[in-house]
Amino acid sequence: MKQLKVSEVAERLGFCDKTVYRKIWDGEIPAKKIGRNIRVSEQALEDYLNSSNLKVA
Repeated sequence: MKQLKVSEVAERLGFCDKTVYRKIWDGEIPAKKIGRNIRVSEQALEDYLNSSNLKVA
């Protein structure tokens, strides 16, 4: 499963990076910290999109 950078998630959702970080810290988007980097799995992003009413940008 591919792990996405925060910037890649932001691009797919049409959000700025800061919004994605906030959603991760609030627990809305599941993510893992790998070293100093935060990664979101494609499956976690799909689950988030399915549970919300967002359309992919």
